[in-house]
Amino acid sequence: MINLWYISFFILLPVSVFSQNLFTEKDEKKELLLPGKIALISFNIENTSEQNKIYDIAARTADPTIEAVIRKDSIEVLARESKVYILPVKVSSKTAAGKYQVTLILTDRTTNSVIEKHSQIVVSSIKNISLHNIEAPQYLRAGQVLRASFQIKNQGNVAEYLRFETNADLIEGIDTVHLQPGEVRIIEVVKNTDINLPNNDIYYLRLTAHSLTDSLSKWHTGTHTTLISVKPASNDIYHRLPVYISGAYIGMQDKGVYSGGFQGEIRGSGSLNNKNSDLLSFRAVSPNPVKFNIFTQYEEYFINYKNDRWYVHLGDKVYASSMLTEFSRYGRGAALQYRFKNVSLGGFYNHPRFFADIRDEFNVYSTVHINKEDDITAGYLYKIPQDDSTKMGYNAARVSERAHLPYVKANIQSLKYFKILAEASYSHTGMHNGSGYMVQLQSHYLKSLSGNLSYIKTSPFYAGYFSNASMFNGYLRYLLSKRITLSASYVQDAKNIQRDTFTLSVPYREYQQYGARYKYAKHGALSLLSGIQRYQDRLEPKLFDYREAFARVTIEQKMAFLNFNVEGQLGRTTNYLLGYKGTSQYYTTNLSFQKLKTSFNLFASYMQTARYQLKEYKTLYYGIRTFSRFSDNTQLGIFYQNNYQPEEYYADRNLMEVSLHQRLSSKHYLDLSGRYVLQRGETGKKDFIVSLKYTYRLNIPVQKTASYTSLYGNVRNLGVAKTEGLRLMLGNHIALTDRFGNYIFKNVVPGDYVLEIDRTSININDIPDVQLPVPLQLSGKENVFNFGMTVASSIKGMVKVEERNASPIAFNNNKDKNYGVIIEASNGKEVYRKICLFNKPFDFTYLRPGTWDIKVYPNGWEKEYKIITGAQSIVLKAGDMQYLDIIVVRQRGEIKYQQESIKITYQGSK
Repeated sequence: MINLWYISFFILLPVSVFSQNLFTEKDEKKELLLPGKIALISFNIENTSEQNKIYDIAARTADPTIEAVIRKDSIEVLARESKVYILPVKVSSKTAAGKYQVTLILTDRTTNSVIEKHSQIVVSSIKNISLHNIEAPQYLRAGQVLRASFQIKNQGNVAEYLRFETNADLIEGIDTVHLQPGEVRIIEVVKNTDINLPNNDIYYLRLTAHSLTDSLSKWHTGTHTTLISVKPASNDIYHRLPVYISGAYIGMQDKGVYSGGFQGEIRGSGSLNNKNSDLLSFRAVSPNPVKFNIFTQYEEYFINYKNDRWYVHLGDKVYASSMLTEFSRYGRGAALQYRFKNVSLGGFYNHPRFFADIRDEFNVYSTVHINKEDDITAGYLYKIPQDDSTKMGYNAARVSERAHLPYVKANIQSLKYFKILAEASYSHTGMHNGSGYMVQLQSHYLKSLSGNLSYIKTSPFYAGYFSNASMFNGYLRYLLSKRITLSASYVQDAKNIQRDTFTLSVPYREYQQYGARYKYAKHGALSLLSGIQRYQDRLEPKLFDYREAFARVTIEQKMAFLNFNVEGQLGRTTNYLLGYKGTSQYYTTNLSFQKLKTSFNLFASYMQTARYQLKEYKTLYYGIRTFSRFSDNTQLGIFYQNNYQPEEYYADRNLMEVSLHQRLSSKHYLDLSGRYVLQRGETGKKDFIVSLKYTYRLNIPVQKTASYTSLYGNVRNLGVAKTEGLRLMLGNHIALTDRFGNYIFKNVVPGDYVLEIDRTSININDIPDVQLPVPLQLSGKENVFNFGMTVASSIKGMVKVEERNASPIAFNNNKDKNYGVIIEASNGKEVYRKICLFNKPFDFTYLRPGTWDIKVYPNGWEKEYKIITGAQSIVLKAGDMQYLDIIVVRQRGEIKYQQESIKITYQGSK
């Protein structure tokens, strides 16, 4: 038989001979070696004397993990000749990467003089991490602690600094680890399971190891565990629609006058079948008992139905035909749509409720669906004004004239680099014609450039949602590098918009901004921006009308759990109200964090500006917002802000609010809130609103999804004391076996269940002959599952270590005591693993009788160890206990080498 030495010798010899000058070779050489391998290093031995020489050979290495595999050797070199001596060297898998020196020591037998030959070797770097699951339960009852063991081993020769991440609650003992080459760690992961789990669930426990020195290197593993619900939700043979019924008391102090009353509401939303193909939603809210504002619910009544083809709506909603013709109009009416394969037909009737100029409007349209993302719509909108209207519209055309507005719009989403939304429309009234068009272009597919552009243009007599308007909005972002981003934006509001009267007229705004953002750290960024902004009040008398050129600096930083934002802005302001030019300064800061199940957001700003009716307007704004989730049933929110900027006076503004949500039970809810507000148009006088709301949840059956079924079976006696009175559990159903071992579960809803046995109802050594818990899928009228009860068996033993020709360099007794093996026992359906240390006992208890395969794997030790006890099968009988010793031998690996030296001569040219 050809051994390793002969193979290595004949492979490497030609390379060694023909890659060097044997007679002029220097002592210093470099060999690139792999850890965990045997290397052959060649040395040139030259006899320059006139006498034959015999040298005794010894070797020395610079590191104990590199071992020269020789005992005693000698070589004879004839006069004026040279020979090549090949030294086998074993490099441990733990040898660190780097340069090492191997020395060959030659002792002349005649003169006892010593010659040293040196060769330098280079051990290459190898990164190799293995991560796998050792032990985790297959089934676990909800509320119990899920524990899983994972083994991580550094199989390379480079120390690894690792950080662990998991979706569990805790990694016991460590979050980071420094893993030396060859080192093995057992990672214990703990997950607290929810005792209120409503249904059986499969939980995937994940563990990820990240390298702290190489952000791209990470290793994943995980394990699945079935969680058995101990408080399962009541199974139902009906598909139900959730409906909420609520009553609220609302009180309001408005300009010193208090009013209040009750408001009722009923609402529901859900599917009418268990396939979720027919969706129904409805809502009915009684009239508001106080003055309407955005913090109270206006009266509303609607019902709508939707499936794959039909959409039907009756009642209140925000009706919209297109952006140009009727973008957003709240009213009471009806909408209908039917979809064929690639074509949709639809329309609506709407009676606006917050816009007095329009009495009724009708819309019809047809949409061609080119594919899932692209479509083209053609439609027609007809507006009827109030009969008694004599007012002039924004566009100087009489609102009392009926308007005809045909339109066409296209929505193209499937282009490679862009998304396009475009519209063109025409309007005709009794005296005037008008037109308008709109284009929106969005791009986010380019790697470094993204943005969106929107442009709207309508003629002076266009009778749509916009009239005599020109609006342009745009935003571009260019990623100059990984850290630097350039951006530019422009906003120009349309001046003539026929909005609903929810709020006062929104100020006209024209705004342009450009700048750069530098990300100086992973959680930190600096932004430098400049631009021009124009704000004009649309109401009389005007509170502001100015143009301002500004420069802004923003710093965003996250430190530990704190997030903060600091911003400063300087501007040169032209105040058109006062005919005055001055400077404006604006400083703001924002701090947010989460602690004690509460999120906090604190903000403050200081402003000294020439924007308003005072040449120097100084003010300080500050506030706080908190939200506490004490539990799934209790949430508390608190908000306070001392004031608002004048530009926001058109809307209702919240100054202080306290809101509490309390879930009393699964069907009963309580909401309490109180707030101080500045109503639209107000700049200083506060009003107060309080609300107490009670909600009851109903689950109304809308479809019968199944009929009750049953599960029955027999528990056979396979040598146990009794099979009567065993307690079996199936979800929230419980059954007891009779004296013959029979059991039955009645009136069970079909579905997936887990059948388990209460261990307190059986003897301590009794065990079912099949694996329990066991998943069962129940269907039809009757289901049968039989099993037997027998006496558990066990396997015990010890891991014994024997030493044979052990090398004192290769072994460290203090370290070896932490070594061990992983023993695996499997019967084909169940697998159990245990980590067992050397010279320590082990056992597998509570095993089912049958054939068990035993396998042994190394756990964190060198190749000098060898497992003698191989894989074997053990047949266990009921109540049987068998002993098994695992024999591990550690011995010095022996390499045979050529006894005769190699003679190499050189004959020069004549």
